[in-house]
Amino acid sequence: MQKCQFCEQPIDAGFKITRDGNDYCCTGCATADAMLGGSDQEGPSVKLIDRYSHLSLIDHKEGLDKINGNHWQWTIQLPGIHCTSCLILLERMGEWLPGVRDVRVAFSTKQAVVQFDPEMISVSRLAAWLDFVGYPPSIITQKKKATSEIAELGIAGFAMGNAMMSAFPEYFGLSEEANFQLLYFFRYSTAFFATISLMVAGKFYLINAFKAVRYRQWSLDIPIALGMLALWGWSAHLLFTGQSGGYFDSLSGLIFFLILGRFLQGRTYAAFSFERTVDDFLPISVFSLTRGEFVRLGDLKEGEEYQIPTEGIVPVKSTLMGKAELDYSFITGESELQQLDRDQTIFAGARNAGSTLIAKVLQAPTQSEVEGLWKSKDRETTGWVSESITATFTISVLIISFLATFVWWFINPDRAIEIGVSVLIIACPCALSLAAPFAYGTASKLLSDMGLYMKSGLGIEKLAAAQRFFWDKTGTLTERASSVNITELSESNKSVFRAMVGRSSHPVSRLLAQYLQEGPKATLSRWEEHVGKGIEAEFEGQTFALGSAQWLNTTGDQTVMAIEGHVVGGFGSEFSYRANLTELFQAISDLGGEHVLISGDHPRELPRNWSKYFEGKSHFNKSPQQKSSLVQGQKNAVFLGDGLNDVQAMESADLGIAVVENSMSYIPKSGGVLLANQLLELPAMIRYSRRVRSLVKWAYMLSLLYNLSGVALALFGALSPVVAAILMPLSSISVVLFVVLGARALR
Repeated sequence: MQKCQFCEQPIDAGFKITRDGNDYCCTGCATADAMLGGSDQEGPSVKLIDRYSHLSLIDHKEGLDKINGNHWQWTIQLPGIHCTSCLILLERMGEWLPGVRDVRVAFSTKQAVVQFDPEMISVSRLAAWLDFVGYPPSIITQKKKATSEIAELGIAGFAMGNAMMSAFPEYFGLSEEANFQLLYFFRYSTAFFATISLMVAGKFYLINAFKAVRYRQWSLDIPIALGMLALWGWSAHLLFTGQSGGYFDSLSGLIFFLILGRFLQGRTYAAFSFERTVDDFLPISVFSLTRGEFVRLGDLKEGEEYQIPTEGIVPVKSTLMGKAELDYSFITGESELQQLDRDQTIFAGARNAGSTLIAKVLQAPTQSEVEGLWKSKDRETTGWVSESITATFTISVLIISFLATFVWWFINPDRAIEIGVSVLIIACPCALSLAAPFAYGTASKLLSDMGLYMKSGLGIEKLAAAQRFFWDKTGTLTERASSVNITELSESNKSVFRAMVGRSSHPVSRLLAQYLQEGPKATLSRWEEHVGKGIEAEFEGQTFALGSAQWLNTTGDQTVMAIEGHVVGGFGSEFSYRANLTELFQAISDLGGEHVLISGDHPRELPRNWSKYFEGKSHFNKSPQQKSSLVQGQKNAVFLGDGLNDVQAMESADLGIAVVENSMSYIPKSGGVLLANQLLELPAMIRYSRRVRSLVKWAYMLSLLYNLSGVALALFGALSPVVAAILMPLSSISVVLFVVLGARALR
């Protein structure tokens, strides 16, 4: 088997690349051999550099650390890394690219740390070079590290340790008669450390409780804050009156375990986090023609003109200042390119598939417009601890704690405050409030593995309760099938067209690649993509072209395939119903679901075996507003659509699900995204959602059992505040494990 000239690995016949008489297994090896061999490389084009020009304003939020004036460090993702030659080329980048000091690559995470001199090479030029050699960088906004939580935990631990040490002498028999001054020194030391812990580490609960009282809201932090203040106040009274050292050591231990529990819960929740921000798809900044400089998106003003390079993303609702060709698949889920004229409105999230365009801001962005579309307009309460339940629970806990303190005052006054505080702490329904988020969060991750991406866990509960399913027809129940008319195309020529479309990300190229299927790919001597027109390539002295009929000087509206100017085939598309939909409708009906068909198209005869599902419930020629009206007010309604014209109906339904052809598609106002090739799995997803909903109910019962048992023990004096503080996070963690493992087992 033939081996690569650079890495000496076997070459796959379908991916062989020949340069200067040498054969390589991939572009990375060919580029590495050329770069490290001292070959004269032209470098990235001006067009490619312009594509990354928006990076001129990045900072530490995007992984850039400015160590000093001429030494910067940039941490980035390089998804294109796939073999050892990639590491060799990148880590020796300083040898062939002036300005780069050092590169360290983590192969497992495909992450690189690049140290460079900004006076010799800019960030945008560095990104363009990485793209040029085959490793386009992926900019992922880094979240600020929560160092304050660790600091609070450290202070709480330090204070608890010292408070306990100061309290030990009195526990071991140090009396006022033996050493009056030393005893009070230790007592006040304990009080000092406990007070520091309360003011620094415990302020989280105190501030939250204060805000809740100020805005007349009931919060679960109120009983905890009240318990800490009551324990501190009673201990201060005992200390100042000389009766005893109080419970300052218990207070410091209580605060430490509360902070530790919150820290562990937060880390556990982070471990199950799977969400991706929409901002990852948007540019960081754009070039403002009005100002003549790059500006961040949040600084754009209404009426300001800016430019978007080829392949750039429209960041805000704007008006075109000239003709443009846009790909709205990020918004609509449909891959057809749209030809737009001057003064037409364009929307955030569209990709510029043509040459550099100029646009005017129509509406100043107060936040990421696309992210705003994805967020819920209403506050989520269903399935979680609602405000009414929180208020009832908090008031009940306060009453029980007060009564317990009052009763114990007559039984044993020395323990009355301790008992009351223990009730306040152990009764905190943390486990109750965590059960649903963790169960639905885990289920969301598992559903994504099945092809359903939910915006939030609340959507799973709505899916479980779904009874009426409203279906859009075109694009949802239908699929686009290729219509190919090839008159003369040998296997050799097929290999050329495979190689041509394999390098293009254009939707038509992807469709043609599916038709040509896997097979040998020719080694092209030239390949060039004419944006908005087509692809041109050379192989063994012949010119091959794939593009619009107008570009290739022929008639028709299909994509044309030509060799030496002679048309050899045409490629178009038509729609047909997806396979096995009858089984899908029946499976959902067996689950108690009812079906309604809503379409914006002209009436079209449905398959005969669909009549029992849609008889009398089929609506055609409906506008987006009419679709929304049909769904509005329907109880437990789910709308399944595929495009921007379904947005209003999705918003009117309890749950909107966008049916898309690929996972990178995006539909605003939808509660979830379902891959079209997994549509037949929808009944299984519904059954799984209902099982998870039952799991949450069992978790509520388990949590309630914890609370009732804990309160009973506290009322009988079997729990101290410190033990209560330890048991509270343990109960939360056990419930979390119950729902997480249960959700996985139910899959």
